[in-house]
Amino acid sequence: MTINQTNENIKVSVIVPMYYCEDFVVDLLDSMCRQDFRDIEIICVVDGSPDNTLKCCEEYAKKDSRISVLYQEHKGAGAARNLGIKHARGEYLMFPDVDDVYADNYISKMYDAIHNNGADIAVCQFYSYDLVLDIKQKLCGFGAIFKPKNKSISTKGIKGLLKRISNIPHIKIFRRKLIEDNQLWFSETPSINDLFFTSTYLACAESIVFIDSHLVTYRKHKNPRSISTSRGENPRDLVYVYRELYAWLKERGLLVKYLKDYYLKWNGDLRNYARYCKDEVFVNSVVSDLINEEPWRDMSDRELRCNTMLFTSFPKHGLKKQRKLLKNNNLSQEKRKAIETRCRFIEQEIYNLERIRTILEQKYGKNMRIKDNYLSYRLAQVRQAGLLYTIEIIYGKLIRRMI
Repeated sequence: MTINQTNENIKVSVIVPMYYCEDFVVDLLDSMCRQDFRDIEIICVVDGSPDNTLKCCEEYAKKDSRISVLYQEHKGAGAARNLGIKHARGEYLMFPDVDDVYADNYISKMYDAIHNNGADIAVCQFYSYDLVLDIKQKLCGFGAIFKPKNKSISTKGIKGLLKRISNIPHIKIFRRKLIEDNQLWFSETPSINDLFFTSTYLACAESIVFIDSHLVTYRKHKNPRSISTSRGENPRDLVYVYRELYAWLKERGLLVKYLKDYYLKWNGDLRNYARYCKDEVFVNSVVSDLINEEPWRDMSDRELRCNTMLFTSFPKHGLKKQRKLLKNNNLSQEKRKAIETRCRFIEQEIYNLERIRTILEQKYGKNMRIKDNYLSYRLAQVRQAGLLYTIEIIYGKLIRRMI
């Protein structure tokens, strides 16, 4: 452990988890050290990396007193960030990823946005660069309904707050006091460890700033050991983290406010994991959670399928589109290989979603639950529509739902 003594005028703590990233350390630290905002500390948390990552960090720390190096046994990026938070001294915290690219005004823009507006969190826009397909896209990291004006707005008036803002921590700046006061943390799962932290932080935040600048370039397919490329190796993480988030929302009395957001976030992450997980462990763990755990266990089969979006029409359409691209004879070998890989991922997603849906239907069968208020709901529909439905017809509809 190397802790450098810097001046006490630290405004921003930059916490960087590092694992198997010796090829990226120098570029990242060069980028952070040449930032036009100087009052920072850079905390490198080496997560038991067996390569030369630790050595690279320690050598660089000798050149710049703002750099500190922490070491822990391999526990994952979430645990590394938690360790960094404990040692951080800045008023604000940032969590860049080691293998991405950052503008020279990355920190200053983020700091000005959150500090000058007295906000709890600021979110910038970013680029996504696919190194294999050589495609660069502009992305927001927040819903299109939010027009970035670099001004603070209240989170209370934002519908779908947890869903409309991405989990990505490296496009955000956070207030350390809010983290400490609410005892927030990153999940210590191998993957999806940022979902709990970002969601709970947003639920606690009172104001937010959306920055009208693309300050980060997320590089896809750069690091073969990154979390995004190894997601399929940890099939149970999805269920564990969402169970953790549900328990936190319930404990804080926030379920009513954020339950719909919870479902929508689950939809997206379920499909994402379904693309990468290739064994039955993923399917079985998801099905077990949907049947046995809150908030799913008291839902009917129909409600479960609606709230988990177990439909495959969208991925099938995407698969058809990708296969059409493969018919182009002018594709380079590298691009063809990338599209073929994407097709395999979509096929896996379709397979997993259909397996989950089939098991749920077999489980419920004729015992499909019906909400207590279903009959009165149908009667209200009849009255509103002004139709002459009889009780017998409505009863028939109920019976058909149970067969």
